[in-house]
Amino acid sequence: MAPMPSPPTAGRVFSNGCDTGPACEDRSSSMSGGVVLCCPSACPSSCSMSSSQTDDVLTATCACEAGLAAGAAAVSPAPAPTRLMAPFPSMAPMPPMAPMPNMAPMAPMPSMAPMPTMAPFPSMPTMAPFPSMPPSPPAGKVVSHGCDTGSSCDGRSSSQSGGVSYCCPSACPSSCSMSSSQTGDVMTATCTCSKGSTRTGLVGTSAASGAPAPMHFMAPFPSMAPMPPMAPMPTMAPMAPMPS
Repeated sequence: MAPMPSPPTAGRVFSNGCDTGPACEDRSSSMSGGVVLCCPSACPSSCSMSSSQTDDVLTATCACEAGLAAGAAAVSPAPAPTRLMAPFPSMAPMPPMAPMPNMAPMAPMPSMAPMPTMAPFPSMPTMAPFPSMPPSPPAGKVVSHGCDTGSSCDGRSSSQSGGVSYCCPSACPSSCSMSSSQTGDVMTATCTCSKGSTRTGLVGTSAASGAPAPMHFMAPFPSMAPMPPMAPMPTMAPMAPMPS
């Protein structure tokens, strides 16, 4: 550490009960800011001294202990302020630190063994083709909703379901939608003409009154056969006893 700087020489001195300068010869004294300070003659050996310095202004304070000879109060004209401690002596500089020893070089990392080659994934087995749907049985009964069926569809675009041909009516041979469904031996065919595509008016309307014909409802599905009763659950055999 660098030594602490010494305070500058005092240019002005304020004394609170202290003797200064030549008056302190042959007495216990102190020096601050180049000025000699000592206790007053009324209590040369039983007083406390303190001093403080701000820039070149030095303030010295001496306080006699109680019970001293008369006249001590006259020597101390004013109460003594708190005495500041003298500056600490300069510390010797720190010796330089020894350099850190060099670290030994690290050993090289061992090389890693190569990763083993992974076996190829097995190929996925080929999926078997889905079984084809069984053909519908021949229709024993045909329910037509707005469609022509059978031989009346000869020479026209038609479809076939359950062995029965069905097509759009002659009033709208090319602008209608066709659909069919079959339950058991009952085949239902439905044809719906597009609006405004009929030759003599909307299909399904009354030619005499022009009123819309009632909607054709699909035939009800045949009733399903009742489920056979379930067989009773077999009785479980009793459990064997646990070994002791």
